[in-house]
Amino acid sequence: MYDFTDLVLLVGTNPVPNYVVAKYFLESNRNLKKIWLVHSETRGDIGQEGTDWLAKNIKEVLENGAPNEVKFNFCSLRDVSSAKEIEGDIKQKLVEKLTQDAKIYLDYTGGTKVMSVHIHRVLNEKLKNKVSFSYLDARTFCLKDDKRGKVTNDLRKEIDISLENLMKLHGYEKDERKPPANWEYWRQTLEAFKQLIDRGKLQDYLWWKNNTLRRIFYSGSKFLDWSGFRGSLVANIQNFKNSLSNDLRANDLRALLQTIPDENKFFNQNNWEIIKINNKKEYEKRCKETIKNFLDGKWLEGYVYMILRQKIEKEFSGRNIPIEASWHIRKINGKKTFELDVIIINGYQVCGISCTTSWSEPRCKSKGFEVLHRVNQIGGEEAKAILVTCLPTTKKNKGEETKTVEEMDNDLKTITGSDDKKLLVLGIDDLRENKLWTKVRRFVWKS
Repeated sequence: MYDFTDLVLLVGTNPVPNYVVAKYFLESNRNLKKIWLVHSETRGDIGQEGTDWLAKNIKEVLENGAPNEVKFNFCSLRDVSSAKEIEGDIKQKLVEKLTQDAKIYLDYTGGTKVMSVHIHRVLNEKLKNKVSFSYLDARTFCLKDDKRGKVTNDLRKEIDISLENLMKLHGYEKDERKPPANWEYWRQTLEAFKQLIDRGKLQDYLWWKNNTLRRIFYSGSKFLDWSGFRGSLVANIQNFKNSLSNDLRANDLRALLQTIPDENKFFNQNNWEIIKINNKKEYEKRCKETIKNFLDGKWLEGYVYMILRQKIEKEFSGRNIPIEASWHIRKINGKKTFELDVIIINGYQVCGISCTTSWSEPRCKSKGFEVLHRVNQIGGEEAKAILVTCLPTTKKNKGEETKTVEEMDNDLKTITGSDDKKLLVLGIDDLRENKLWTKVRRFVWKS
């Protein structure tokens, strides 16, 4: 179908379309010999940011799977806002270096509008019938040729990329110094949370967590250190025991707490009293790891990951749909890290999921802003974001200040400028297994 020898790509701030188009033609065009990466130069005098580093990232990622005979060439542009400068650079650095038998294919998805218009024009004028053109449609994920129209189906089903390579395109990497959460270790307790959710009892747990666990193990918003815990323990032993007295809600809570691994239990399940903890190390293991790093809210990440992984493995068994949990990510050679709770890769499109059990408006908005920003950093403009909360669907009392899911969704989309295709907000009524999967599936796969 394709017989061109030279593929020309315009490198802007989003390298994903360049990767997708190049990967597609590397697999479908045996005549491809050269890939030209046209990028901007760094020019402080005109305030121009260079994209040469992104061009190098694209080359590095593509080289691993490309045939040895395919060569990569760089073509720098001095001023991407000047038609005259663009024309001169393309003639000198690209057109004049083509072989006589070269056939050119320009994909103008990347780069600035000015770059696209004038490079398209120059190549068409200079090469006449030896050049073809296309762009990757961001709405349909299909490649569209200028003359033939749509020439592929949804390329997310044909072109995939590992999370590591996706991040590498944007200059990020996994921070190996911070291992991801071991959700398999907590599987029994996550299954217990699933039962609570299925029975509509999660609100009872959240009330108990805020009014018992947090009052015993926190001072304000700060988790107690070892000395603080010892100083307040006697007064709180009875409070903990009373909260698990023999009523229907307590039965559910005790059933959940019993599933905590023995080495992480901070209570005696025979009399439901907090056990005697003898040193800081034991306190870190039994209390901080169990309460702060799991029961206080992190469990929701594990629950969402567990449900989605099970559903993806069942419904997409014939496709490679990676799903990752609690990845710490940093700029290559950088120090600062950020974390995404759950990450799904649909072909080459990343969907990042952030989870919070809070129904605080500032907290939920902060998490929503962050997940949108982070998925753009590692996945580009094609990326999607999901915010999983415990917000209600409706307000129980007139004048209640707590936002509903719909209100939070509208607020975030208004403030960030995102549309329904970019961001999904879920609440406490969306957490049941089948409803959670239905909404995520429709959002990520549009089905």
